[in-house]
This record gives sequence, structure tokens and C-alpha cells, in this order.
Amino acid sequence: MFKLKILENPLSNGAFQFAFCTGIYLVICLFIFIWHSLAPEAKNSLDYWLISNALVFFYSLFNSLGYFASKNKETHFQRGIGAFALLALVVSLCSWLFSGVALTDAKSHSWILLVLTISYLVFISIVTLVQRVVTISMMKEDNKKNKI
Repeated sequence: MFKLKILENPLSNGAFQFAFCTGIYLVICLFIFIWHSLAPEAKNSLDYWLISNALVFFYSLFNSLGYFASKNKETHFQRGIGAFALLALVVSLCSWLFSGVALTDAKSHSWILLVLTISYLVFISIVTLVQRVVTISMMKEDNKKNKI
């Protein structure tokens, strides 16, 4: 039976997570656009930046946790960082196009994006370190069992 590899384990697949977050972002932006059209007094051009930062955080959290479920850790790490950079670029460009406000003019949202980027790198580094510690402890436990 034919199976799509991208759907085998979506939690550990950075491309699926990127597509999911981008799709959610576009749907929410459509709702924001409709809301702003119906109620012009409620228009806030930074709503798009807020949603973009929230989805970048969502991606970083789930991609870091998906590292545990992935079979090839090194590939997941490389693809995850690439997908993160692509997601940050895509949602930033879309937020700029939808809101008309550049990232440098988006008040604190540029700093939030910077903090999220550093946090993602820290998340993925901690997860990698935890995985290595678990692997080393399991190897030592196996060595103890073999000696007995």
C-alpha cells in the first residue's frame, strides 16, 4: 500500500510542522482580515505580527519535542533548523505584506522574534543533550547487566 513518508510521524517531521504552521497562519490571517473588514475600528496592524510570533513559538516547541520521536536525530536537527528559518522568513514576509508594517517598525515584535530564535536553538540544544545523557546512561546500564 502506498504511504506518504511525510505523514508517517508528523510530530518528528519538520517539513510537516512547517506546512502546518504556515497553513494555520494563513487561515488566522484570513479571519483577521475579515474581522478588520467588518469592524474597522478594531483594526490593529500588529495582529499579524502577534500571530506570526505565536506560531514560530508553537513550531519551536513541537519541533524540539519531536526530536525524541525521530529516528535519525542528526537529520531532524538539520531539517528542523532549516524549516524554522524558512518559517520565520515566510511568516515575517507575510506579516509585512498583510499589515504594511515592516519588522523594524513592528515595535517589540522584532525583539520577540529574536528571543524566539535564540530560545529555539536553546530548546533543541537541551533536547539533544538530554538525549545523549539518556543514551550514555542506557549504555552504562547495559554494561553493568553484561558484567553480572
